[in-house]
This record gives sequence, C-alpha cells and structure tokens, in this order.
Amino acid sequence: MFLCRQYYLLKRCCARFLACLYFIPLMAFTCAGEQENQPAPPRILILNSYHQGFHWTNELVTAALNELKKIQPEPEIFIEYMDCKRFPKCAEDGRWDVFLERKYRHLHPDLIIVSDDIALTFMKKYRDKLFPGVPVIFCGINDTASALNVPENFTGIIETLDIPANLRLAKKLFPAVNTIAVITDNTTTGAGARREIMETAKDFPELKFIYLNGEDLTMQELINAMKKLPANSVALAPAWYKDRSGQVYTNTESYPIISVNCPVPVISTSASNMGLGLFGGKVNSGETQGGYAAQVARQILMDKINISRIPVETGSRNMYMFDARQLARFNVSESKLPPGSRVLYRPFSFYKTYRLLVWAVIIIFIILMTLVSVLAAEVIIRKRTAAELAESRNILSEVINTIPLRIFWKDLNFKYLGCNQLFARDAGRSSPEYLIGDDDYNLVWKDQAEAFQATDREVIQNGLPKLNYEEQQLLANGKEIWVCTSKVPMHDAKGKICGVLGILQDISERKLNEQCASPRKLDNLNRCKRLLN
Repeated sequence: MFLCRQYYLLKRCCARFLACLYFIPLMAFTCAGEQENQPAPPRILILNSYHQGFHWTNELVTAALNELKKIQPEPEIFIEYMDCKRFPKCAEDGRWDVFLERKYRHLHPDLIIVSDDIALTFMKKYRDKLFPGVPVIFCGINDTASALNVPENFTGIIETLDIPANLRLAKKLFPAVNTIAVITDNTTTGAGARREIMETAKDFPELKFIYLNGEDLTMQELINAMKKLPANSVALAPAWYKDRSGQVYTNTESYPIISVNCPVPVISTSASNMGLGLFGGKVNSGETQGGYAAQVARQILMDKINISRIPVETGSRNMYMFDARQLARFNVSESKLPPGSRVLYRPFSFYKTYRLLVWAVIIIFIILMTLVSVLAAEVIIRKRTAAELAESRNILSEVINTIPLRIFWKDLNFKYLGCNQLFARDAGRSSPEYLIGDDDYNLVWKDQAEAFQATDREVIQNGLPKLNYEEQQLLANGKEIWVCTSKVPMHDAKGKICGVLGILQDISERKLNEQCASPRKLDNLNRCKRLLN
C-alpha cells in the first residue's frame, strides 16, 4: 500500500514537471511577442548652454521634464550642461563634439532640445555630424537672426525681451524719467540684449540712453557709475554675469549688488531675476520657454507632426511681474500696474492668504452665535415660563389649601395623585405629599374604600360627572362627618380620561340643624291639623 502511494505521488510530480517544461517556453514566447509589439520609448537629449543650479536653466529644464512626462511611452531623457556661463570658452575648447559623439554613439537620440544661444550655435554646427537628421527644438534664444537662420528640421521659440514694452512701462510709472541706464555684459546674452536695446532706442528719441558695459567696467566701477545716475532715470538690466576683470557672477550674486547700489528702479527682463532686488517689468521665464519646447516635442513624437510644419515662435509670451518690496521702495501703487500683473513678495497677510478659511470661520462663528442667542433666549423664556408656572402653582396651591373644601385627584388605578391640606389632614397625613401613591384601603376610611372606588369607577367608565351626592366619611380623629361630594373625570392633553377629581364639602352642621328642626316641624303640623278639624 505504501509503495503504491509513493508511485502515485511520483507520477503526479512528473506530470507537473512536464507541464512546466511545456508552458514556460510558451509564456516566454508570448511575453517576447508582446514586448516586440510595444514601441520602444523615444530618447530625448536636452543640451543646456549653462550649468545645473543656474536659476533660469533649472526653471527651463523642470518645465520641460514635466511636459515630457506626458509622452507615451514615457521617453528616456538625457540632460547635458555646457556650463558656458561660468566657463565662456567651454563650447569652443571643451571638445563637446567629441564628448557627445563618444557618449551617444550607441544611444542615438530621437529628438534634441537645446536651451539658449550657445547650445543652438553648437548644434547648428555639429548636428549633421553627430546626429544627422534628428529634429532639434531650441528655446531661450536671444539672437533672433540666428534663430531664424537654422538648418532643416530645426524649430523653437525666441526669447523676446519686450524692450519697447518695458520702456513704455518706465515712462508710465515714472512720468519724469528722461534717462535709461542700460546694464549689460559682453556675454552672448548680454551682447544680444544690448543690440536689441540700441535698435529700439531709435523709436524713443525723447529718452537718453547710457550704456554701462561689462567689458568696460568692473563691478566696483559699475557701482560707482550707478551711484551717479540722475534722479529722473531708470535702469534696464538684462544681463550682468561677467565684468571687465573677467570675474564671473551668477544672477544671485550680481543683481542684489546692483539693486542695493542703484538709487533708481531697475527694470528686469527675466523672471529668474525676480526676488533679487529688481523692480520688475515685462519678463520672460525659463518655465515658459522649456514648456513650449516640450509641447513641440510632444507634437512631433506623439502626434507625428513633421517638424518642418512647425514655424519658429517669434511672438511674446512674457508677463508683467513686479516685486512688492520695490513697489513700496519707489512709492508705486499697484493700481498703476498693467492689468493682469503678478505682484510677488507681498507682506504676509493672513486674510489674503487664507481668505476662504477666514470667511468660513466668520460664517460658522455667526451661525454658532445665532444658535447660542436662540438657545439663550429659549432658556430665558423657559426660566420665565417656569417661574410663572411655579407662581401659578403656588397661587393654585394657596387657593386649594385655603378654600373650605376637601379636594383630591386620583389616577385610573384609584391611586392618589394629590390633594389639598384639608383632605390630607382628614386622611391622617401631615402633608399632601405623604398621600401620593396611596389608595383608600390604606386610609382611615378603609371600610368605605369599596364604596368610594365604586363611584370613582362609575365616573371614569361613563365619562360623566357625579355631582352633589351626600355621604358620610370617617376622619383620622375618629369623628364621622357628612359631606356633599362631586366627582368629575380628568382628561390628558389628548382628551383621554386619565383620572378622577373629587370635591367634598362638609355639611355636618346643616345635617345637624335639619335633624333638630324635624320635631318642631312635626308639632306644628299636628297643631295645624287640630285647628282644621
């Protein structure tokens, strides 16, 4: 028996093993087929002119990545930083073409995004050598001529500075202004901005333009020059990252120095420089530039739109942005700002920050106070009603206990619910409270209890009063009196009979007088009869 069982188990194991050998290759083949049917994720290379940590570049890359995540299947993204803001000759001497050729020899990108002028210039020169035919999308470009003169399969967005709009803004906010101090360096960004300003200056002959150039001034010399600016001037600072001595600055280093030492408002052209002491203006942003480039990438990779059908975006996508601290410094009211302006760094206001919460709390507080007032009024009314009711009960009790009548009331089981003081004294109780809950069988007139309860039952069952009938009643002191009794049914709030009310009037004296008068009446009657006979 044992051997048979072992043989059966061995046979089952072998069958399962052979089934696994059959299904595993089948499943592997199926999975491989499914993987073959799924498209490979696209590879995207993002080539930045500047370094990681530079605020503009960080904004641009973050916005691009957020948009690229929407592409399906999710792309494989590679990011490179040429670091030309801190090392201006890196693009020429860094052998970036050799580096990229070696790194991406076996990782050919399907699409390239370049940010700022240096990366665009590099890719225009080396794209066909490194990545022939690959679509290139550029953003953050200051050199309009370069952006419009690109090889095939290039498109993107130009970084407009909106110089005319910013000059008109300066004249509107500061009507007495007649001088514009232009603060730029000799980097690609600074030189391009200066050329645009010089071209725009022709349309503003009423303004005098002073150029404070980074190739001519050190930082200290710039500070000295700014301190001498006339009171009716405004500064325009698109770029200052390198001075005459070759000293390189980040925006977080240069613009706070410029702001502190410049006695006049400093107009900004970039959102990346907001919060560093600049007044504000119509600004571009890395977020807008990077987001646009990634949206074009989605059109190319997902919607399969040919890049040649997507023109270069030359229109302005800039917005008005201002620093509230600088508005206060130069006494400019927010009401004078262009419609739709965004004001940053306002002093913290709990109400403005949590307006909905504040109003919700106020409304809830009003509702609660209303409820409290209603409840308080109801409590006052109840107390007043209770006092009036207590006063009425006292008056009623005084009346019941003062009138020369015996009064009681019982429930449907003939148990006493109450009585007046005179009835309680007749029953041998010191107070009406000691009679409540008792019945006639426990009182001095227990021998008459059956007769008393019979009349009670008659009144309750018939629902009709029984009035002015005479009967005798034994008192606690042993004395027996005559009473004239009236009993009526009691009703509750719903009109149902809930008990019986009894009123007893002592007629003992009248009965005695009647008994005394009876013999006299008989003598008089006999005398009259004799006279008649």
